[in-house]
Amino acid sequence: IREAGVQEGLVTVGVKGGEAAVGVCEYTDGVVARLKEVTASWLGSKSPGPIQGSAGRSYSVPGTLASLCYGMTLTMPINKGRLLMEPWLSVVLFDFAGRSQRREYYVHILGDDSKKEKPAPPPDQGFV
Repeated sequence: IREAGVQEGLVTVGVKGGEAAVGVCEYTDGVVARLKEVTASWLGSKSPGPIQGSAGRSYSVPGTLASLCYGMTLTMPINKGRLLMEPWLSVVLFDFAGRSQRREYYVHILGDDSKKEKPAPPPDQGFV
């Protein structure tokens, strides 16, 4: 946000692929442990085996369900050049795949850059 120079607007953070989610929480060991417990409790202990996706890639059913429930994107407001959230909170990428792998994410910033000089508006053409 600082690099983009946006003062007012929105930022969207998302994760590519399944079995992952993006969220906001207080990122401490206790919160992460409790999140794992809660997620495991509503996904159940008897999960079916992996499902086959396109191009031969397999997905875990619990990981896919968790990403669907938590959400793969997060949009937050920007105010005065900062995310509008409490200072103790963090934007966190959750990986439910249960295996080591590379994760790609994206950040899209949309807003008003009121610090930069704007070009003059075009002359009024009037309406016909």
